[in-house]
Amino acid sequence: MKKTALILFLLLICCASALAEPAEDITKQAKFTVPGLVSGTLRRLTDRDRQTALQTEKQKQPTLTVTMKEGVCAALYIEYGNNIMPFTVQAQRDGGWVDLARWEESYAQAYVTFEPQTDFRLVFDTDNTKKALYIRELYLFSEGEMNDTPQIWQPACEKADLLVLAAHPDDELLWFGGLIPYYAGERGMAVQVCYLTCANSCRRVELLNGLWHCGVRNYPDIGNYKDIKLYNAAKLYPQWGGVDAVDRYVVRLLRRYQPEVAVTQALDGEYGHAAHVVCGRSMQRAAELAADPEYDPESVALYGVWQGKKVYLHKGDVTLTMDWRQPCGAFDGKTSFEVAEEAYRLHESQPQPRRGKPSLYYVTPETDKNSSFVYSLVYSTVGEDVIGGDMFENISAEFLTR
Repeated sequence: MKKTALILFLLLICCASALAEPAEDITKQAKFTVPGLVSGTLRRLTDRDRQTALQTEKQKQPTLTVTMKEGVCAALYIEYGNNIMPFTVQAQRDGGWVDLARWEESYAQAYVTFEPQTDFRLVFDTDNTKKALYIRELYLFSEGEMNDTPQIWQPACEKADLLVLAAHPDDELLWFGGLIPYYAGERGMAVQVCYLTCANSCRRVELLNGLWHCGVRNYPDIGNYKDIKLYNAAKLYPQWGGVDAVDRYVVRLLRRYQPEVAVTQALDGEYGHAAHVVCGRSMQRAAELAADPEYDPESVALYGVWQGKKVYLHKGDVTLTMDWRQPCGAFDGKTSFEVAEEAYRLHESQPQPRRGKPSLYYVTPETDKNSSFVYSLVYSTVGEDVIGGDMFENISAEFLTR
């Protein structure tokens, strides 16, 4: 009897879940009030153009008040511009304000749920200093099952299977092709993507959208090195604090995320970009330095030492050819290369290939001189690749997170 009751109970739960209504985007049903608003920027809050942003004057604790003209709001999603800020969702009760939800992550995309409201406000924390509020896009949702519109990021990997180091947003797609869709999306591995530079908050939103499309769910590590277009690494290193400073930074990435495999850019910089060259050079040195307990004691104290299994560079003396043309079940039969091309189109501020009009930038196909299909193994503690076609050859499953 108890078994029958349990089965009925489980069936009821399954049916209720199947019948759950999807959440609706109700942003257009809201009115927004923002004190200290820079004139003409309110419409940018919901124009769905990620190259524009609502902006306020510098102030302590800027607020954004929402009044629903129709419907009831139960969740919101923010794409930040400059100045990522924690915020509290509040509603009025008995003449005062009560807290409904709190966002404290340092992610450029914030998602919170709360008790359904028709009137509420967001109070942004500026740590008792005056700061301008920038929001590129705001979405409001009704109650219900959420689709993929809000990108609900997980924290960065505690332990990565694969670390991908790119100089700039979109390099991880242009030069590595189907790498991230295949390992993160199709194989479900723990992929930590790291960038040395990010020119502005528009590029940051674009890289997040691209990674999400590729199946990455762990928030990327976005560095603060200045984006300088140089074609001589010797001139770039001093701008970034010197060779040792950059090497130390890459060592810290390896020690923090403990990847079994790391992949980065070509020693010729693909088209000669010094930042790409620096990625390759510093990663080659960092692979051994990360295992040295005498190197950078500060990061040893924070993370310990780490010896990964392999490091691959794009191109070079090619020892590995990947096939990004195989259909992926995780992407409804699309190839990982096709997914990478779709993800690059989400970098909307960048030049896009169009029919009959060549672009400076594109996800490099197999036949290109900078083919995203070819890599060189420059560091290994598990021997050379023999079978080929997999960066995790010779690495036992016991070392992987999933």
